[in-house]
Amino acid sequence: MRIVELTPPQIVSIFGWFNLQPYIRWEDVEKNPKISFRFLRDVGLTPTQLHTIQPDVQPWKQYASITLHDCLEMTQWPAHPIHTLKADLADIISMRWTADQMMVMGINIDELVQLGMLPDLMTLFAYSLGSWTTLGLTQKHVANMTDAEILRVFGMSRMRVLCGTPKTTESVDSNPQRNVEENVRHPESLIRPVSLNC
Repeated sequence: MRIVELTPPQIVSIFGWFNLQPYIRWEDVEKNPKISFRFLRDVGLTPTQLHTIQPDVQPWKQYASITLHDCLEMTQWPAHPIHTLKADLADIISMRWTADQMMVMGINIDELVQLGMLPDLMTLFAYSLGSWTTLGLTQKHVANMTDAEILRVFGMSRMRVLCGTPKTTESVDSNPQRNVEENVRHPESLIRPVSLNC
């Protein structure tokens, strides 16, 4: 049985004064609709502790009311905004995540394109060229854009964008934590070669 021990204030906040249970189990979450992921975080339980009591993201979605606002704290599961919570492009834009945050959660440019992202919609993210390359932008993506679209999105000419954009990119791993660990072990992998003589 997976349990996490609670502090006295946490016990009272979660169970009240008349059920001083010194630990929490996943069964307690299932049977009490007031116990959401956000509620447990607000009373001081860490993502690691919550992952201990239930490492499967689907029960959290079913019983604990996880939302897009929780995804950054659920990278251990992970809770992918698109695959787990079925977010659409409008949802993603409204969250105002940085490119680094999107990468940690496992979102890449090809997934955004599949959701219907066009060049004009890219401007709503207000990302720099470097931020877009973080999400996997390559010269192939740029080739499908007009000069006017490139100028609106990146604020520079096609040639300058191509000079700062990799020709190809490695496939994005579905495990964002593994991506982070690989970058720490092999920092040279973050340096993407450019094929143009700029």
